[in-house]
Amino acid sequence: MTAGKLSKTNHIFSKWEPELPQTFPATSPTTVYTAIWTASSVEEVTHSIGNVSFKMKKIDAVTDAVIGNYRDYTNREHNVSLSTYYVGETEVTQELWQAVMGNNPSNFNELLKNPAEKVSWFDCVQFCNKLTEKVMKKEDCVYTINDKVVTADFSKKGFRLPTEAEWEYAAMGGSKNKYAGCDDEEKLVEYAWYQVNSGYKAHEVGTRKPNSYGLYDMSGNVWEWCWDWYSEDTPSGGQDPVGVVSGSRRVARGGSWFFTASACERSNRFHSIPSSVDERLGLRLVSRP
Repeated sequence: MTAGKLSKTNHIFSKWEPELPQTFPATSPTTVYTAIWTASSVEEVTHSIGNVSFKMKKIDAVTDAVIGNYRDYTNREHNVSLSTYYVGETEVTQELWQAVMGNNPSNFNELLKNPAEKVSWFDCVQFCNKLTEKVMKKEDCVYTINDKVVTADFSKKGFRLPTEAEWEYAAMGGSKNKYAGCDDEEKLVEYAWYQVNSGYKAHEVGTRKPNSYGLYDMSGNVWEWCWDWYSEDTPSGGQDPVGVVSGSRRVARGGSWFFTASACERSNRFHSIPSSVDERLGLRLVSRP
């Protein structure tokens, strides 16, 4: 018998108590071995599914942060307060999608570290639940899915899509930059895959510069689905806002390999019907501590 690698969300494995022997006796021992864990206070957490790993970066709670842009009539400046959350260092890759879902619907599939795309909003919430079951437990799942009716319990610690407010605050990286990582369009090529430099295709995640929170591709590469229903009004503010209660289209953020620099602005809002599949649409994960 060999004790495999252990993982526990937001904890670090400390030791076995008592210490595991090099080999176990042929007959069943009566000794009970207990895994000792310590709570993790690190700024990032790494999760694994088989040999596929992904990192989540910690975003500390904030009160009355200003997001939006005074120039954008659908996203005027407004204040939000956010509880602590973790956000994916990169967009979800095809290798992670395949490890969880057993398929790879993506168009640009020559490299499994390219972002997962051609995934609908409905596909994404199912992915989040299945990933939660594999890494945590079923009781931690955020989404209750009844055909096309999806509800969310945001108190749960499972993986989910970001709200618009969470997405934009993370993309800002503690600044008022126009894009995720820079404020100057001439520098955007260093941070984003978009129309100017993409060759009209998606690229391996994490190959441009990150923003100051260590997050890659929040501008460019693929649009990222969010939880919120789209409304042409400025999104709601306040504590952990989740958007309007109903609608016909879901929000996506960040721009993509196909679009110009203006689409890559961190305040820009895109939207699509939740059943839409598009090679320009992917996702990024968030979770609660």
